[in-house]
Amino acid sequence: FWWNLFGRRHGNAGSAGRLISGNSLPTPYDVMGFQECESIAWVLGDAGLTASFGGLTGPHALCIAYRKEAWDLVGDGVSDVGEDRADQWYGT
Repeated sequence: FWWNLFGRRHGNAGSAGRLISGNSLPTPYDVMGFQECESIAWVLGDAGLTASFGGLTGPHALCIAYRKEAWDLVGDGVSDVGEDRADQWYGT
């Protein structure tokens, strides 16, 4: 999906960000997770949430965003805890 929405269509005029911001009221999200995400800053920027959310981009095209008013980042790190079977690998 990322390769299409952000790669080919260059964000489609912020459509994913508008979807997020349009559905985060009246109660804002506290935490959001994204797969196939290569830039959490792009997503949060399109949603107009860069001031109120922090974000982390991890390996394997995974991102997380957290609402700064609800969460404090005390550290970050990465550890693989599981993997699909080889017959489930997409695109290999």
